[in-house]
Amino acid sequence: MNPMALTSLIGPFLIMKQINVMVFQLELPGFMKIHHVFHVSLLKPYHTSTIPGKIHDPLPPIKDDSE
Repeated sequence: MNPMALTSLIGPFLIMKQINVMVFQLELPGFMKIHHVFHVSLLKPYHTSTIPGKIHDPLPPIKDDSE
C-alpha cells in the first residue's frame, strides 16, 4: 500500500472555526507541522463504526468563538 494513502485519512480533528462556507480551521496535534486551515473538499465527516460491540470515545464538542 502507498504510504501517502495511510496519511491522507487521519483524524478526527476538532473544528475550531469556520472561516467561510468553504474553509475550516482545525485543531491539530503539535507534532503535525502543517497549516491548520483546510478547504472543505479535503475534509470528510466522521462516522462511527458499524462493527457491533465496537466502543468509541465521544468526540469533543465543536468550539464556537461567537459565544
